[in-house]
Amino acid sequence: MKRYLSLVILALFFISCSKDEETSEIDLGYDYFPVKIGHFIEYEVDSIAYDLEGEHDTSHYYVREIIDSEVIDALKEPALRIERYKKDSLNHDWDLIDIWSSKRTSNNAQRVEEDKRYIRMVFPITGTAQWDGNALNTEDSWSHQYSEIGSQANYGDLSFQNTVTVLQREFQSLIDDQYAFEVYAPEIGLIEKYYKVLETNTDYTIEPIGENIRGGVEFHFKIMNYGEEE
Repeated sequence: MKRYLSLVILALFFISCSKDEETSEIDLGYDYFPVKIGHFIEYEVDSIAYDLEGEHDTSHYYVREIIDSEVIDALKEPALRIERYKKDSLNHDWDLIDIWSSKRTSNNAQRVEEDKRYIRMVFPITGTAQWDGNALNTEDSWSHQYSEIGSQANYGDLSFQNTVTVLQREFQSLIDDQYAFEVYAPEIGLIEKYYKVLETNTDYTIEPIGENIRGGVEFHFKIMNYGEEE
């Protein structure tokens, strides 16, 4: 009997170890949201601002984001300082425009942008995951979900494998047109961002042209360079 019990205990031990190893090998998707100091990404950006008369102001510029250092955020927790730079031409020097922060926890990835905290990703990355990207701020609830997991994405000469898209918003009514998404690549981070929030006339759903837009913003970030600074 003692020998039998010993064999049972030994078998349970190996089963437990096997499960622990299997759990530790599960890819939760953390590498889609890098946290390495010195990591930077540069984007080409197109934006349009619409006023109440339907007039629009189009801009083309470049943005650089770099993980600068470790800090303690407003929640008294470890976070990362993100320095953001902008220039209007490739021939110009970068000008510092913002200091944001980011944080990757065991179950989500957060960004503080203009003093508003957003949940950009949740872990693990699965096709069934859904979350409120505005759960940590006072904005209206926006339900996020993953789509196109494992897709290839190309931006000029840059090619990325196994990307994942976060669908942030897809809503249209007689007076609103809202659509937003972000694309992430492993070990790189955010490689594309599209955001459109428009107030529209009722005719917009039939004829979605500029004359039927009453106000709002639309912008599109696309990666053009990335790397590591020492």
